[in-house]
Amino acid sequence: MILLVGSIVLTVSGGTVQYLAGRRNKWAWKIGLMNQFLWFAYAALTGQWGFLIGCVVYGSAYVRNWKQHDKDALAEVSRYEGVAA
Repeated sequence: MILLVGSIVLTVSGGTVQYLAGRRNKWAWKIGLMNQFLWFAYAALTGQWGFLIGCVVYGSAYVRNWKQHDKDALAEVSRYEGVAA
């Protein structure tokens, strides 16, 4: 039962991250990073330790994209403030 529920939760949360990322939503990277903890738990509970590599790779990408998104958002706000002044 845990495999079924775990698979559904991971699929829905992963799909949500992809949807939000496509819309350039700031929450995509935060949810994606949190999702890696679910993948870690899933790997530990099922004994599929290869998923831990994915946790590190995807987690690193989510952190990088989060920082880049914040940097881009700040630059965009600064650009608009310069236009308004």
